[in-house]
Amino acid sequence: HNVEDGKVVYSITTPNGLNRELRIHDIEKETDVLIEENVYKFKLVTDDKVFYTIGNDTFQPLYSNTFDGKNRIEVMQNIERIIKVVNNWIYVEKYSSYYNTNVIIKVSLDGKERITLCANFKISVMIAEYESGIFI
Repeated sequence: HNVEDGKVVYSITTPNGLNRELRIHDIEKETDVLIEENVYKFKLVTDDKVFYTIGNDTFQPLYSNTFDGKNRIEVMQNIERIIKVVNNWIYVEKYSSYYNTNVIIKVSLDGKERITLCANFKISVMIAEYESGIFI
């Protein structure tokens, strides 16, 4: 999926053919670390963290974990997709029962801060941060 600082992020299908394991291989140390046993979709790598969802297409909580696999954090439940990562913020699209539609949410990397940015859009194509604010 990605290579970051000499570490290869990849997933493999388990022998039962139903599950996928998310792994990180350290090229220098020749070590292989299991990050998650039942990953649904790999999402991204930023700094020393890998982001992914578990479950299936109707249940997709977003998790992060460090490259050593020892700091698993649930960032947010049931996201549709990650739109972009900018300056330690993840911009996600997610269904909101409050608005009864998909919304764009700005989420901190640890998931503790969440700001709903937009609840009335047809399609999101680009997010960019400027000195005066955010452009969606």
